Amino acid sequence: MLQKVRSALVSVTFLFAFFIASFFGFQTAHATDYPVLGYLAATNMQCPPGTWVHTWVQSGHNVYQCTECTKGNWKAGTQTRDDASRNQTCAQAGKGYYVDTVGASEQTPCPDGSAALAKGQTSVTKCLCKKGYFSAAGYGPCTIASSGNYVSGTGQKAQTPCPAGTYATGEGSKSCTSATAGNFVAESGSSAQTPCPAGTYSKGVKSKACTPCPAGTYASGEGNQSCTSATAGNFVAESGLAAQTPCPAGTYSKSAKSTACTPADAGYYVSSTGATVQIKCPAGTYAAGTKTASCTSCSPGTSTVTGSTSQESCLYNSPADYYSSWGGKAAPGTKGGNPQKCKSGKNWKTSQQACK
Repeated sequence: MLQKVRSALVSVTFLFAFFIASFFGFQTAHATDYPVLGYLAATNMQCPPGTWVHTWVQSGHNVYQCTECTKGNWKAGTQTRDDASRNQTCAQAGKGYYVDTVGASEQTPCPDGSAALAKGQTSVTKCLCKKGYFSAAGYGPCTIASSGNYVSGTGQKAQTPCPAGTYATGEGSKSCTSATAGNFVAESGSSAQTPCPAGTYSKGVKSKACTPCPAGTYASGEGNQSCTSATAGNFVAESGLAAQTPCPAGTYSKSAKSTACTPADAGYYVSSTGATVQIKCPAGTYAAGTKTASCTSCSPGTSTVTGSTSQESCLYNSPADYYSSWGGKAAPGTKGGNPQKCKSGKNWKTSQQACK
């Protein structure tokens, strides 16, 4: 009976020893193969890139295990169980990168035109298109916005044409630029602003069209922000003109912003272009109509006051050497017909009705 008890104890002891040996042998076997998810038995054994040494105490013993980096994390170098860096977990994927596998030894940069906005991203779908870029899915790879278009946010699936009044030069615009004063943008999707043509102006920003200068004003050259008033002596008859015009002879304008010139009144004249005033006909002359460039002289032997308006205004001067074509001496102050002058040295003799 005693012998049977001893045999049973030996068997139990053996089985226990076999279990312990098998257990630690299993750990050692895993450690000898450069494990990814194994245990480190020797101090010189290393965990490979993409893993880190995880240490904890089990049944009073230190356990060293190679633990794979999870998605969104990575580790480039190796570690031993005695490294000072053990228990330091894997690094997060940085902004602009992602890690979509377990046990990664490097991070993957986001495709061109995209970026991960936060650390630790686990998929390329987290690489959203940056401002100025777009794609059908909203994540990389992304296409740069073409000129005349913009993308103002991240993760956009399409570019947007700049509205009329704005433009975007070059590629990759995040916003549109407003047309400045003196310029306009007529259509959406434009890549440049256009100067207002001569005769027009724009005084504000974001203009879709230029405004014609009103009659009485003009705008020379391009890119005008305002119009110029016609000066005295000039006029602008229509809207949208690029220059003022001098008043022609016989007319004048005495104020700015004239749309037409004023004809000279009867008894007045304007001999030159660009005049600002009319002038009275001098004594001995007259102007019967309006818009006169010069006055008409009275017939010889007659004269008139300034500003006269007709030939009938011309009166005889009653000199002794003039006589009327009707006969008789020209009476002073009478209306002139066609007075004749006596030959040199002779005067009109009324009694003889002849020059003597």
